[in-house]
Amino acid sequence: MPMRAVAIIPARVGSTRFPGKVLAAVDGRPLVVHVWERACEASLISEVVVATDSPEVAEAISARGGRVVMSSGTYETGTDRVASAALGLDADVVVNVQADNGDLNPSTIDAVVAMFRRPEVLAATPVSEFPSDQSVSDLSKVKARVDANGVASVFTRQSISDGYLHIGVYGFRPEVLQRYASWERGRLELAEQLEQLRLLENGVPIHAVVVDDDTVGVDTLTDMNHLLNKLSPGPMDPRF
Repeated sequence: MPMRAVAIIPARVGSTRFPGKVLAAVDGRPLVVHVWERACEASLISEVVVATDSPEVAEAISARGGRVVMSSGTYETGTDRVASAALGLDADVVVNVQADNGDLNPSTIDAVVAMFRRPEVLAATPVSEFPSDQSVSDLSKVKARVDANGVASVFTRQSISDGYLHIGVYGFRPEVLQRYASWERGRLELAEQLEQLRLLENGVPIHAVVVDDDTVGVDTLTDMNHLLNKLSPGPMDPRF
């Protein structure tokens, strides 16, 4: 029987670094809609759900026939919101697709799901070679170091010479996802403000899949301008 993989996009409006970014217009549509469309195109995903506390996000997705789960509670991270939304869902794999990856390649999501054909994989995430137009010293870009066994041993915002660019997609076995949500945030997660470090701090390996994808999550106004120019080439938007 094939795996049933569900993608959940956690989309809150109150982003710390860039408030309201998931509703920012990109080529005529909110950023979160671009991400939802990309997730819907992934061939190994059975269902796509948007988990949000925002009526505006809910309306943008519902108007296009998408499924929305309203999650108005307080969550430490997007993965904690995903864990709540995943309760009761019929899924062998749950994939957290971060709501700021507006030009994410659907094949990247498929590559993460495919990792779970290996029974030893409990959690998985994609990485790529660092794009030539991005700086490894940019603290808004997350770097990952992957060991010889294909397991991510380091995630950091700091510059590392032998690192990959981390892409904001996380796959989980459902029971691992719920365990994640039960754990307190650890020292490394708090220091780096990187939610995936909670897994490493609790001894759960994160298998990495190297993909050919130059998507860059929108963490700053500069990132938004980069995305606008990429999806709709032309003069730079003066707002960004």
